[in-house]
Amino acid sequence: MRKVDLRNMQCTIHGKEKCFIYCKDCSEPACSKCMIEVHQKHEYKALDEAYDGHITDIKEVEDKIESNLQFLKKEKDKLQKMLSNGDTNFQETREIILQAEKELKDAISEHTKELLQELETKWKPSESIIKTELSAIIKYEDELVSRKNNLIQVLQSHQVIDIFSTSKTLDKSLQKYSVKQMKQNKTKFISSNMQVKTRSHMLGDLYTIPELELIDTYQSDVEKPPCILLSGDNTAFIGSSIDKKLQKITFENNNSKVEKEVPIGVFDISLTKDGDILMSLKESDLKLYTTNGQLKTFKSFSQLKTLGVHVTKDNKLLVGLRESIPVTFPPTKEVPEDLSF
Repeated sequence: MRKVDLRNMQCTIHGKEKCFIYCKDCSEPACSKCMIEVHQKHEYKALDEAYDGHITDIKEVEDKIESNLQFLKKEKDKLQKMLSNGDTNFQETREIILQAEKELKDAISEHTKELLQELETKWKPSESIIKTELSAIIKYEDELVSRKNNLIQVLQSHQVIDIFSTSKTLDKSLQKYSVKQMKQNKTKFISSNMQVKTRSHMLGDLYTIPELELIDTYQSDVEKPPCILLSGDNTAFIGSSIDKKLQKITFENNNSKVEKEVPIGVFDISLTKDGDILMSLKESDLKLYTTNGQLKTFKSFSQLKTLGVHVTKDNKLLVGLRESIPVTFPPTKEVPEDLSF
């Protein structure tokens, strides 16, 4: 900011007078005449102090404007990037759809050619045989019609000699024409049912891809946790059949804490509607850990082994099973009957 000399500030009303005070009520500088004519009984403030205050206010507004400009620039850049990425995605997806349409059309055209060729292969030999037989029948028919007309002409003749001469050459051995027996197999085309509800299965569908964001990361001493079960907003169970442990974990301030650990090899776990935990131990028995800390056998599958367990939203149970293959393993610890979580 450039320096200004407030001592030589001329009054805008009384040009020859110098402003030396600031009227707080009117929010303007004033000279001695202004104080008598306009600003009587008003509150005053030193001119340099008022000037510095105005400079501060202007700078604050300037800073706010700059902050808003930076925010708008950031948002503008973000929207322009979204627009560019969206347009790129639109063009790429459009090309994929059009390519799929072309491939489908080409496939339909090729299949149409194959069907027409197959249809021609089925029909043309039969058509040739039928036409040949039809031509022979027409030829024989014309011969008979010609002979009949000759006989009619003789019968209508009044010359007796014509009757005798015709009778001498009359061929009485007229045999019935033997028509070739042909079996015709009809070919029928059954089109696909191209209703609106099935069109998506022919060409494809559009899907909205969710945007994934990493929120938090937690460390665990279980090297290979095949199953993780969230039992609450801040509680989870982590089980491993390899590490032979089941842990109850709580999450606090981006940190995880092991509340309890039990030496049990858990292959898969799922939460029931009542809050109990179903566990697959890769054994015949499906275990149930209740909310009061008891481990019970929920169901035994005899010669089968449980490999997976899942409880649906409507509390139905899905269990993955396989045949039990006898294999010798080293002795393992007994499963505790009371986990006491």
